[in-house]
Amino acid sequence: MLDGRPITGAEAHRLGLVHRLVPPGTAVAEAIEWASWLVAHPPSALASTKDVITGGRDLPLRDALRRETALFVEAFTKPEVIQQVSRIQARYDNGADSYDAFAIDRDA
Repeated sequence: MLDGRPITGAEAHRLGLVHRLVPPGTAVAEAIEWASWLVAHPPSALASTKDVITGGRDLPLRDALRRETALFVEAFTKPEVIQQVSRIQARYDNGADSYDAFAIDRDA
């Protein structure tokens, strides 16, 4: 953006400008899959995550961390979040590793 120079997807990924690269022709399917993963999380957790990012970016670090802590505590009192955490814990209890417990694609 600084100099208007076009960059490849691989370079954008290396620079941290994009979340992930997908094979040509699969972007829509991959986006739908990612959106499905997002909506599987409690809406309040997604809202809190966005709030932490957008609401804390212009605050001094100490205040941003306090905001994050308050939102975390608030989120973990919601029944849907407690249920989600309980499902994850049950997967751990049954021998799952972190990837499987959180249903994270190891190749993503």
